[in-house]
Amino acid sequence: MGALLSLLRGSSGGHSGGLSRSSRETQASARFSKQFNEFISTLGDVRNSQHVDAHFPQGSRLVRVGHELLERISAYQDGSNEVRLAISQPTPENEEAAWRKIGPSVMLLKECFELAQEIGRC
Repeated sequence: MGALLSLLRGSSGGHSGGLSRSSRETQASARFSKQFNEFISTLGDVRNSQHVDAHFPQGSRLVRVGHELLERISAYQDGSNEVRLAISQPTPENEEAAWRKIGPSVMLLKECFELAQEIGRC
């Protein structure tokens, strides 16, 4: 529980490697976006389209859903301030504000997980 609270409070637990948490998150997001775009580009390549259509019938829909999720991920809004406030000053109002802020992110993660499961089943 202490590790979770440290994470929510923004403590890096000594694993910063000289970078702030937001810098590490930005770099990780950029790496993910680059890798995802390369993957999508490969799937969308005309030379691969017939192969994808023949062996991966849901491919175009999953690629479209993946693009939509990537766009939503790029618009991610951090709710750490609201969570910190709800932890440091626990009131029903602060808790509600934290849930309102992080709820959409939780749903986005769920959608990403479901997409990954669907891709894994193909």
